[in-house]
Amino acid sequence: MKALILCGALTALAAPAVAADAAFLGQPRPVEGLHDVYQTTVSLAHLDLRREAGADAALERIRAAARMVCGRRPSPWELADMKYYRTCLSLAVDNAVVELDAPLVTARHTPSDPAKLAQR
Repeated sequence: MKALILCGALTALAAPAVAADAAFLGQPRPVEGLHDVYQTTVSLAHLDLRREAGADAALERIRAAARMVCGRRPSPWELADMKYYRTCLSLAVDNAVVELDAPLVTARHTPSDPAKLAQR
């Protein structure tokens, strides 16, 4: 079975959000020795990462796992927490994509168009 471990730091003391693709994600668990850093396993079973559909599905699972390990999304008025939350999401997804080392997933995650990059 293909699987990927994704780590992120919780942004709040609240329980992590439930992801839409929960069937493909493990429960968040603390990373030993690191305070407020959680990890989960992302299943990539039955995905062909050489095809766009498989790469896109993998990215969606990775993003769902990042939302899960990074905790609840802060309200727009919690500016410092929102910045921390977005940083957690970005780092968790970026690190997972690098660890996965699948060229098409990397290409789909990293837009070459500057307008798309600005939207991230």
